[in-house]
Amino acid sequence: MIRSYPDSPEGLQNLINDMLKLQKDGDAKDLAPYLQSLVLPNADAWFRATFGDQIGAQLGDSYNRMNLPLSFPDTLGQLQAHRTTKLAAILFTDSCNPEATDAEYPVLMSRTHQQPLYVIHASSNSQLGILQYFAYVEGGFRYLSNFQMKMPDSHALKIGANVMAKKLTRTVFPVYPDEAKYNHIEGKVVLHATVGMDGRVCQLQVVSGPPLLNRAALEAVSQWQYSPTTLNGQPVEVDTLITVVFDLGPGP
Repeated sequence: MIRSYPDSPEGLQNLINDMLKLQKDGDAKDLAPYLQSLVLPNADAWFRATFGDQIGAQLGDSYNRMNLPLSFPDTLGQLQAHRTTKLAAILFTDSCNPEATDAEYPVLMSRTHQQPLYVIHASSNSQLGILQYFAYVEGGFRYLSNFQMKMPDSHALKIGANVMAKKLTRTVFPVYPDEAKYNHIEGKVVLHATVGMDGRVCQLQVVSGPPLLNRAALEAVSQWQYSPTTLNGQPVEVDTLITVVFDLGPGP
């Protein structure tokens, strides 16, 4: 028997830490029920309910071919080999989470509903490892494996920049890069943005702009907040363009 772990980032962190300790101590007998507990019950139905019939069927089939109790100790061994110093579990609910990586965002966007997903960030002295994905199903954490997805077709409502500018509730101005100042580089950075149902900026891509100014624009706009957009009374995501102007002003 294993102890109960609550449905929270701290609960998942404690579970993985306990498993790492058992692995390190070579306690295969006590580790075995932990490994078995990670298996997702009725994987086909869960993946179909979370990602739709087509994608869900593929993920479920792949999952059923994986021998999790046999393969997961290797994953724990990799964490130990990198001398992990800290584990941090991150809970993703909606798609607009600033901690989501470029690989995780398509997975979050592909869900048919906001099924919570967890990932583990494992820090060491030299690098950051990511263990994807976990879900809390039927009273316990289940390991879903590390799968990749392409960005789904966008169903976001396209709205012009001028209209969206009127919906801004929080603006963060970019920090002018020193190198750009030194080289007297000015101009406009145009960004393609997806604004989530809660008004947060989910995803940003540079459309055009001076390379030395792009990062400053991205870092600033990622913190912007809009009032939510609704269609027929329901919140929707928005597809729009944002232009950030960099102007050094009149010379001395």
